[in-house]
Amino acid sequence: MRPSEVWQTSDVTDVRMAAGDTEPSRDGEWSRPGERSCHHGQRGDRRSGFSLIELLVSTSIVVILVTLLTPAVSFCREVARRTQCQNRMRQLSVALHNYSHLHGVLPPGSVNSDGPIVMQEQGYHMNWLVQVLPFLDQEVCYQQIDFQHSVYADTNRPVRQRRLPELICPADSLASQLLPGSSYVGSTGGLDEPISEDNTGLLFLNSSIRFAEIRDGASYTILLGERLSSDSPMAVDLGWMSGTSATLRHSTMVVAGQNSPIPIAQQTGGFGAAHRSLHVALADGAVKAMNGGSAVWRELGCRDDGSMHPGF
Repeated sequence: MRPSEVWQTSDVTDVRMAAGDTEPSRDGEWSRPGERSCHHGQRGDRRSGFSLIELLVSTSIVVILVTLLTPAVSFCREVARRTQCQNRMRQLSVALHNYSHLHGVLPPGSVNSDGPIVMQEQGYHMNWLVQVLPFLDQEVCYQQIDFQHSVYADTNRPVRQRRLPELICPADSLASQLLPGSSYVGSTGGLDEPISEDNTGLLFLNSSIRFAEIRDGASYTILLGERLSSDSPMAVDLGWMSGTSATLRHSTMVVAGQNSPIPIAQQTGGFGAAHRSLHVALADGAVKAMNGGSAVWRELGCRDDGSMHPGF
């Protein structure tokens, strides 16, 4: 190459580089900064992505996290259900106290002309829940009840079939079955006996208990408890208005129908709950989660047995 040709080539190179172009590629084409020639892109580009091992490791980590979090989520849900259950029982307890302040006595557990109560659709059977409806913000529902007829009369059927969410524990099967029942029951006493006028609790047949009659102390006497909707002596739930075992139970843990000398139609059954601990509302308004032996439950169910009760 002659010196003049070398000078010309150098001049062209200086001009192209001054315009922002880079060095020429192998195929002689010029490119600007940030640009790749077609030839270079075909040889150097690689697709990014997960390898099989990376995918398996990521999946394993996700599975482990879900396994660890599932019990925690279930526990949080159970705590929420228990808290909601306690709040609803507390509302019922406050309603009963408001009734007592207005009338001087607690409402009757069940109203009927004779006893013991039979767990059938026979009788008047207006219960304590009916009496406290105005104190549960259910005044309209209360006004629809025909007190001249029994709970099971056709005129009271629309109210009886009305479902009241505040009467249902979130953990009870009633919450999913949409049945017009109640998870909360009044305490008839601490003995496994039919619902009659001789019960030792606070809510029973034609009862009218004053707080002065709770000689064992309101802090040591059960007013309300829970029941399992699946535990019914007659295998039929008579609804939240019925003053039978549907809304009245004794405080023992005796399951209805298990080796009891009492006729099946008169059996009441004891408390029960879907929680690990059973919630009770004491006569002083406190709501507690309790566990204990049968003797403890029997003593706490009686209003004036004179027993020394354990502390809480």
